[in-house]
Amino acid sequence: MSTGSGQALGETLQLGTFTATSLRTLEVGPSSSGSATIVDLSSSSGSGSGGVTNVVVSDNTQVLFISGTASGSVSAVFGGTGTSFVVGSAGTEFVDLSKSTQNATVVAGVGNDSVLGGGGNDTVQLGDSGVANGGGGADTIIGGLGVATLGGGGGADSIVASSGGGALIGEAGNDTMVGGAGKDVFIFSNLGDQDVVAGFDPAQDTIGLANYGQIVAAGWSLNDVISRATVSGNSTIINMPDGSTITVSGVTGININWFTVK
Repeated sequence: MSTGSGQALGETLQLGTFTATSLRTLEVGPSSSGSATIVDLSSSSGSGSGGVTNVVVSDNTQVLFISGTASGSVSAVFGGTGTSFVVGSAGTEFVDLSKSTQNATVVAGVGNDSVLGGGGNDTVQLGDSGVANGGGGADTIIGGLGVATLGGGGGADSIVASSGGGALIGEAGNDTMVGGAGKDVFIFSNLGDQDVVAGFDPAQDTIGLANYGQIVAAGWSLNDVISRATVSGNSTIINMPDGSTITVSGVTGININWFTVK
């Protein structure tokens, strides 16, 4: 493993609400024993408050453990084509596995993390608040204890909220979205899909119709969507103009309060 030294910036960089005061890059290869590679970000310069660390992983490094992200710092982990397992630390991390061709697993730490999967059938588990998107493939995306935005990407995905609540975004493919104890928004796009929503609590959850412009263009209103819904057993099937459906499992009594539109 080779490491780049910490570099003080000539001026601070504003990354959203984060102020970067130093920048470094670590190039990570597989361990000599062929076992998991461990990157301790607290052991090198540049990891103090306000530091940004880019961790660039070689294509033949499969398993990566991140530890020691300092308080007030951010690490960005860029996986290689062979990266298949990443465990994050307690810090704030951005994990990008878009290059990976593996069925990867990412277990994020308790920080406010962001994870982007690759083309395989990935599993992403957030630890706390954050953002996760599975990319291509049939993915499993699981929220953490905080508020999260969870997207499946392409493919038939399973998206599971945890106690923190947040947004579940099905995107392309026949997806299953499962609500948690928090206040959830299940976001639906008009892509010809047959999606399933489970764990829907009408007292606090909503279904976000991101395709509402297309619904209106087809000559429908929200009242038309509601009136054309059907009931099968204890579930409600919401029909869209293009044949897309949302099956709300175990819940009936559809009404306008179920929906948000944009």
